[in-house]
Amino acid sequence: QDGNLNQYAAYGIDSKEGFLKAIQEERKLEFANELIRKQDLIRWGILKDKLIETRSNLAALRDGTGKYENVHKVIYYRLKNSEELEIRGLNTSDDVSECTPADGWIAKTWAAEESTNSETGIKASRLSDEWIGKAVFQGDPDKRQLLPIFTHLLLGSNGKLKNDFGY
Repeated sequence: QDGNLNQYAAYGIDSKEGFLKAIQEERKLEFANELIRKQDLIRWGILKDKLIETRSNLAALRDGTGKYENVHKVIYYRLKNSEELEIRGLNTSDDVSECTPADGWIAKTWAAEESTNSETGIKASRLSDEWIGKAVFQGDPDKRQLLPIFTHLLLGSNGKLKNDFGY
């Protein structure tokens, strides 16, 4: 319990801005699986800022810089006892030095791995700058906060519904 109080004290909860920051951090962690994060960010007027921050974090994760400096670029896995999947490299503290193919370990490079699109023949990194730019958001998220209508609903609406981004 004292750890939580110390964490809140670090935000400077004696000010309006510090208290809001503490609430934002708490809601981010406490309601992570309740799918209300985006609505919170819209309400606080920080959706675009947080999405831009996410782009920066993804690039840093890919490059192994900043707070992601010690993240493993290779994940190792193997079947243990023919039933249990054993994984190493997900935690920065994992020792991966003994993960050899001779012991059944399979290495998977996640950040720098290139794949080729079978239809276009284009090679791309899984976390290319282009992918990061398009995956997080396209357009201005402060103006496009609503999700498009699903195609199957459009098709079943007899022409009454359309995705109109001019709202």
